[in-house]
Amino acid sequence: MKADGFYIHEIEHVSASSLNLWAADPALWVLERLLKVRSPVGNAAHLGTATELAVEQMLLEPNLSIDKALVIAEGKFGELVLDPDDRAEAGVKLRGMIEQAIGQLRGYGKPDVPDDHRQHRVEVELEGVRVPCVGYTDFVFHTHGIVVDLKTSSTLPSAIKVSHARQGAVYAKAFGNYAMRFCYATPKKSSVYELENAAEHLKALANIARRLERFLRVSDDPHELAAIVCPDYESFYWSSPIARANGFKQFGF
Repeated sequence: MKADGFYIHEIEHVSASSLNLWAADPALWVLERLLKVRSPVGNAAHLGTATELAVEQMLLEPNLSIDKALVIAEGKFGELVLDPDDRAEAGVKLRGMIEQAIGQLRGYGKPDVPDDHRQHRVEVELEGVRVPCVGYTDFVFHTHGIVVDLKTSSTLPSAIKVSHARQGAVYAKAFGNYAMRFCYATPKKSSVYELENAAEHLKALANIARRLERFLRVSDDPHELAAIVCPDYESFYWSSPIARANGFKQFGF
């Protein structure tokens, strides 16, 4: 029996986001996770980070005004984004997403926050996978037995996205019988969906992890593995000009 692929490449744990990336675009996974050639995330991700921080503060401090929460969000966004034009345009979007999210989550009360970190670190085993799957929750409400993950977007989905469902399945597993919900917030709309069939999504994640492990067994040389996969530049994963430039440099096309 060949050595475990994760062991060969010194990968000590996996995550839902990493496994989702592997399933969606193996070439980008190899580029970022094995060759360590990372590309900056887009402003949409930074909007999400800033919104989450502001919403958390409003949940922990019920009397905090939306204006003060917006200052927190804009400050965080400003730390992450260098372009002043992008920072100037973010205010309206941030206010809208904060208002939408807090409108959905205010009724849950105060989330439980660990002393050493804003988020709860969770770790679960995936069937047939030797390394653990690690994740970080957004909001845990022990009083209600509910875990909520906040997702910001420009458009409101009509159901939980499959990649998010896999992520939520990890949280659901970690917290036993807690309900797992996703709050989707756009600048104008929002909705909360409850995850169903968490066990099936966790099985899918384990299946993805096992396939990744087999791929990693092929070679201990990341460059040889990169020579096996092909990038799909039409995918939104490659929307960053820097990511495409990195891809062209590595894959030759």
